[in-house]
Amino acid sequence: MSNNYCLRERIEDHGAWMRDESLHFHGLRHADSFEPIAEDRAYDPPGRTYSKRMSQLSSFRTRLAYAREAADGDEIIGPTDAAAASAEAFINNLPDACLDFRIGISHDGEINFFFGPSTTPFQILIDPNGGISHYGKVGGKELFGSDQSPSEFDYFKVLRFVERKK
Repeated sequence: MSNNYCLRERIEDHGAWMRDESLHFHGLRHADSFEPIAEDRAYDPPGRTYSKRMSQLSSFRTRLAYAREAADGDEIIGPTDAAAASAEAFINNLPDACLDFRIGISHDGEINFFFGPSTTPFQILIDPNGGISHYGKVGGKELFGSDQSPSEFDYFKVLRFVERKK
């Protein structure tokens, strides 16, 4: 075994975890633990979930830029800053199992997320004010709501829909 260590340091002020392959403290206040890494154990930063979330954020930002560029202010309206901020917060707050979705931006600036098959999706709509509305069926029961902020939305409704057939 080599002298490589995984240093997990917790920054008390922020409650965040950092990984470092050296033993340098970089001026941090508190080190919680040291974990040796076996030579054959792969260290996989940033991880598949993080990569999937970042991929979806990147895809959303690309679609947002195209929609705003195509907006003519008359027939095609681009998403507002409030809607874009809510959409990013929505993506960032989704449970890890819910990162497979399709994104659509309508001609009136609404941002749509579709989970599941195209014939029976769970749909999230973000209006120009940043409010979240949703509709889907889980186990024959309709789940719906409207005008919620990203912090008020129950993300487990999406998780229940995604996990329903597993």
